Amino acid sequence: MTDMTLRGALPITIAAFLTAGSIACQAPASVDGVFAGQDFSLRCESPLAASDASGRDSVVVLSEATSETLSTVNVRLRRAAELPIGKPVSVGTDEEGHSTVQVVVGALVVETRADGVEILSAADPTRASSVAGTLTIESRDDDGVAGSFAAELDDGGFVEGFFAAANTR
Repeated sequence: MTDMTLRGALPITIAAFLTAGSIACQAPASVDGVFAGQDFSLRCESPLAASDASGRDSVVVLSEATSETLSTVNVRLRRAAELPIGKPVSVGTDEEGHSTVQVVVGALVVETRADGVEILSAADPTRASSVAGTLTIESRDDDGVAGSFAAELDDGGFVEGFFAAANTR
């Protein structure tokens, strides 16, 4: 039904579950650039942040759904609590252990759980991940995290954006 890897499924599912649940955010997020050889733009009214299973890293999920497409930008904050405020840090690849940016776009699939909650996912997604760039955290507290990023992607494109994401836990 959907062609998703574990690496891409969790952030998309988190975004879809929480967006469908109508959780409010502190401020919107915006991303622009070039992805898959075309202009890319995403506006998110409910950016979200969640710690991963280790509790050391966090993922910021920015998502936008149209009637046909689900687009997400996932920003993995490596050692989130240790990232300096107001100072750019390197963005790179997972293998390098850097913070990362991943863009995922696919056909929108909406499934409804038995309890009525809608789950959004992307079928046949196209992905691109960061290979270089910078990330700047502007603020971080118990309520969420805000920052900006500029990343070169492994598909030859790039994205630049900002977010103010509410913590989900």
